[in-house]
Amino acid sequence: MISKQFFFVQTYSKLLIKSVANVKKSSIRSQTLHAAAAATKTFEGEPQLKWHLMSSVAVIRSPVVTAEMNDLEKDFSAMLRMIEKEKSLLSDFDIRKIEEKALVEKRKDEDYIETEAEAVMQTAVELEDIWEDEVNAFKPASRITNDDRSGNTSSIDRKLDRKLYLLTNQSLGKSKHWVMPMGVRKDNESLRQTAERILQQFCGSELNVHFLGNAPCGFMKYKYPPNTYKNFIGAKVFFFKAHYKSGELNLAKDVAGFKWLTSEEVKQFVTPSYYRTLHNAQKRI
Repeated sequence: MISKQFFFVQTYSKLLIKSVANVKKSSIRSQTLHAAAAATKTFEGEPQLKWHLMSSVAVIRSPVVTAEMNDLEKDFSAMLRMIEKEKSLLSDFDIRKIEEKALVEKRKDEDYIETEAEAVMQTAVELEDIWEDEVNAFKPASRITNDDRSGNTSSIDRKLDRKLYLLTNQSLGKSKHWVMPMGVRKDNESLRQTAERILQQFCGSELNVHFLGNAPCGFMKYKYPPNTYKNFIGAKVFFFKAHYKSGELNLAKDVAGFKWLTSEEVKQFVTPSYYRTLHNAQKRI
């Protein structure tokens, strides 16, 4: 009899514990649903706010000439040339000079008979004199272009030894800002496709660039001022890298202008937060 009572109490205790556990799970599930509903709840008549997804293109013109060497680099380069000359073997031209030097010594002998070919042959020393005159007559083009002198930032023929970045003066909201070409993503577009479309849309089809990869090289987001866009709280911008190849810019009507700028010059035209994003992206491009 005692055994049956003990079994009954034990079974009842297990059922009670299981019932309490189910009540707790139900309570937690209910709280989670209420929290999710509260997070997505909007005021009556006010839709839920969203983010604009945008793509931006960092068009880069690579350096055209090598950078000017400083004093330390010049000394090191001269040392490398000296080491190379000391360790190098004689070239065919050096061997020719040695042979011609021996021939000159033979000509001093009264018994030496010079052949017709030797008489009309142009010596290595004479060739060196001709080449030296050509080198002295050659004047390399200046690293400083006319656009550098005039301060024309709309020209790509400036700062030839530096990277240049394309900035456009676009309408964002109710005002214009200097930014890299950027635009809103359309439905069924990838972010890379958006980047290609907005670059052609704002800068024209004649601008020829090469996109590097399908993944963004940078990201930033910002909130719009109040009452700027209905139903949208701000924009999330994904940056893509593209190298300039050729062509001219034919700007869209809503683009007020463009500039080709160095990294230091870009800082003067954009906001600090925007420049920080570009600076961080440069480390990956």
